[in-house]
Parts: sequence; C-alpha cells; structure tokens
Amino acid sequence: MADWPAFERQIFKKLIDRTKFVFEIREFRRSNTVLKQDFIQIACVSPEFTVGDIGAATELALAKFRDDCTLLRATERHDPIRWETERFSELQHALETKPDIICFSELAYPPPLPTDTDWTVEVLRSSIVRKLEFEKRVRDELMRWKSRAFLFLGSYHCLTTLYSVGVLFPWGPSFDPVDVYIHGERLGSNVPSQTTQIVPPIIYRKRFPARRVGEDTRVPSGQELNIFTREFGRVSLLICSDIVDLNQFLAVARRNRLTQKYDPIDILLIPSYNESRHLPLMCRELSSVAATTVVLVNANHLQTSFPKTDVFCCGLAIDDLNALQRGETPLVTANVSTVSHSNGRRSTLTTFSLNAPGVAKLRNELLMYLLRSETEHPLPENNITRAQI
Repeated sequence: MADWPAFERQIFKKLIDRTKFVFEIREFRRSNTVLKQDFIQIACVSPEFTVGDIGAATELALAKFRDDCTLLRATERHDPIRWETERFSELQHALETKPDIICFSELAYPPPLPTDTDWTVEVLRSSIVRKLEFEKRVRDELMRWKSRAFLFLGSYHCLTTLYSVGVLFPWGPSFDPVDVYIHGERLGSNVPSQTTQIVPPIIYRKRFPARRVGEDTRVPSGQELNIFTREFGRVSLLICSDIVDLNQFLAVARRNRLTQKYDPIDILLIPSYNESRHLPLMCRELSSVAATTVVLVNANHLQTSFPKTDVFCCGLAIDDLNALQRGETPLVTANVSTVSHSNGRRSTLTTFSLNAPGVAKLRNELLMYLLRSETEHPLPENNITRAQI
C-alpha cells in the first residue's frame, strides 16, 4: 500500500524548495540587530473610494492602454486635492497611535491625473513634481511627530510604465541610503551574493495582477522577495492578489521554515482593494504555512461587501490567539476608529498591538511542531512508483 500522507508531504516539501529557483531575496537593513520589544504597534488605514469597470461613474475606472494592458485611471469624479487631503488626515490620525508600522490599503496613493498618459517633457515633469510634493509633505509630518515608522503609502497604477506601483518609506522620513543584501539560488548556486544601496522611497511593483476583475498591469521581469530589517522585527509585503501567486506564497513559507539558514519574516503586510471572501482565508493559510503574522489591510472597511482589515498569526485569528493565553496578556489587541473627512466621507483606522514575545513563542512552537512532524515521519528517498500502489 502506498503511504499517501508521506507522498503528499514530499510533494509539498519539494514545491516549497523549488521556489529557491524563482526568487532572489532583497534584504534591506541598516543593522542586523532586532531588539527585544514588548509590543509592536501596527496602524492600518482603510480609505473609502470607488473603483469601477471601463466607463463606470467612479473615482477610478479601468481603461485600455498600449501592449494590451488594462489599468485604473482617475476619472472626472476624482478630486486630486481632496484625495491628498484625506490621505494626509489619515496619516495624522495614524501617527497619534505612535505606531511602529503604518500601512495604507492598495490604491490609496494619489493616482496620476488622466493627462499623465503622455510622454512629453511637460507632463512627465508635472507628474513627478506633484508626486515629490506629496511625499515631502508626508515626510515633514513624520519628522514633526519624530516618527521612524515603517510606512507603506499605498499603491497606484502608473500610466507611463504600466506597472502597479507601491511606495514604501521603510525608515520613516529618512532619505539616507539603505544597504540591500541580494542573494538567492535563482541564477545558480555559484553566483555570489551582492550588496548595493537604494535611496528611499522604495518602489514595489505588483507581480500578480487581479485579472479576474479586469486589472492587467505589466509584470516585473525580475522575481524578488523584499524583506526589511527594522529594530522591532523583519517586515515583508505582498500587494493584494500577489498572495494568490503560488511562487510568492511558498517563497515566504520556505524563508521562514529554514530557521537554521535565515532569520524569519516576523510581519507580512497584505495591502488590498478586494471584495473576495477568499482573501482572508489565504492570509490565514499563509500565516500557518509560514509560521508568521499576516496583516490584511483592505480598503472600504465600512462597506459590508469588503472583508475587514484583520490579523492572523500562525493560522489563528485574534479570538483564537487570545483564547490560548488563558487570562494572560493578550497576543493581539485591536482598536478600530473612524476618520471623518470634511466632505462626509469616512475612513477606518485599525490599530493592532502585537504581544511580540508571546507571538514569537507561538511561532517557535509551530516551527518545532513542523520540524518534529518531518522527523517522525521521514519522507521516502524517491518518488512513489506505480509498483508501490
């Protein structure tokens, strides 16, 4: 008789291991040291805005571009001044919580104007200046609060490059160059690791467009998994449907399971604009497979059709996590507040407080269980053949 459970474990283990041929790891760090911190504060901003199909009367609507790409572009209903004012107000409310991490949802970053599709010098200069002015305003506010929070400002569809672009300030307002350690086995085991420097903001390009809902942006040619080493932990990020990409899903799992080779990803952010009920399930599954904390930051929190912003740790939701403590300090606490804007629109600010030592203990217990399971049930040397069935 075939040992089907062993066969399944073997397949899963090989699938995880094969991601080393797909991704390079880019580790951003200014120090290798992660300090012990009792609590990690994560401020999640869920703005309210409307997105629609081609020709829809919404603020962002799909439109066809060159190379058969379909991107979201601002419509006549989009008010660029209002959009920036709302994001800035939400940032101020988030900073009041003194967070270690601030994460906006997908598509929260001020989108290009409809005229930004031309490649003229005037249009490109205007677009760049507007972007730099917004980011300077954000940076000045971080400095005013003396905040060094890891900041994901949201994403937008770039109408010139045709990518879905996320904007990160990993060390708050700092524009100082960041050391980037690049390594991996994608190009062969004999290729040496590299070290370079990048000046923030860090640009993240979404790799797995949500084609089922019409998004068809360009896909980056390189395959990179970005990890940011901060003093409170290691942070990584996947934008919305990137979590559906099995390669990226398993790359995170492989990184965290190789505890003797790599330091684990402590927090994985999933900024999203998504109505699928499957999204929270995938976040929960990844938190289990990778033995990590996954934070889903979804837009339109107040609309019932959108899954709520949430956090999962080692496969457990908040209520399940805190039930493990049996009267001790909760592993995760959540506080939800509303940010009201002058035009009547409302955004949601969800602040999670992670009990860092308790979460780390739970992760180590799960990793030990996974390792013990493989040790007690060793995989066969070769694939199961038809003769064994």
